[in-house]
Amino acid sequence: MGGGGSIADMVNSMKFNRRQLKDKRSNFKTKKEDLTGSHLKLQYRKITGKKLAAIKQRIRERARLNLIIQIAIWLIIFAILLFLAKTFVIPILF
Repeated sequence: MGGGGSIADMVNSMKFNRRQLKDKRSNFKTKKEDLTGSHLKLQYRKITGKKLAAIKQRIRERARLNLIIQIAIWLIIFAILLFLAKTFVIPILF
């Protein structure tokens, strides 16, 4: 009979690998519980209606200001590209 113990070694190696996988799975479950924060209880402050309306209004004002700034930046970029196209590209074509 051949083998010389290599088959037994293969079986032992497979058993060891299987045990390692089981350890990894159980370790993942504990890490998942820690990451989800299921053990934490968050408490939020209560805000009155007036304060909430003021916060919403402030957010809307900032969003509107950001939109105006973005539009201005795009218009400047478009104007620069239009100028460059007129001075360099169009005279070459004609």
